[in-house]
Amino acid sequence: DGASSKAKVIDEPLTLSEVESCDILEFITDLAKDKSRFRLLQRTLTKGPSEVAQLLLKKAGPFVTQLASDQCGNYITQKVLEAADDDFFRKSFEELRGCLLELSQDPHGTRVAQKVVEEAVRRGMVDELLE
Repeated sequence: DGASSKAKVIDEPLTLSEVESCDILEFITDLAKDKSRFRLLQRTLTKGPSEVAQLLLKKAGPFVTQLASDQCGNYITQKVLEAADDDFFRKSFEELRGCLLELSQDPHGTRVAQKVVEEAVRRGMVDELLE
């Protein structure tokens, strides 16, 4: 029936063409209103094809600061920080470092602040973190 086929489609990770054509900020904003789509994003990032997950992370990357305190955006920001190469992480780190206190006081941003600290330590950037 139509309901079960719709549920099956929602369970599938996003496709490359869906990610290529999406406006990432609009997509994240929509996710905040629809928990089933948010679970779809989670599945795409954790179990979907790696090229789809990488494209999604690449598109979200420039918006890490903007997404950091968003209900759903904080999740993708954390994933971007985890997956980033050292150069991209350093750039994101510089953007986020100045607002770590504000992020840590935000119910959603606190997760991003924690991820910034974890990733900075993992990447040997403790001195920069403490500056």
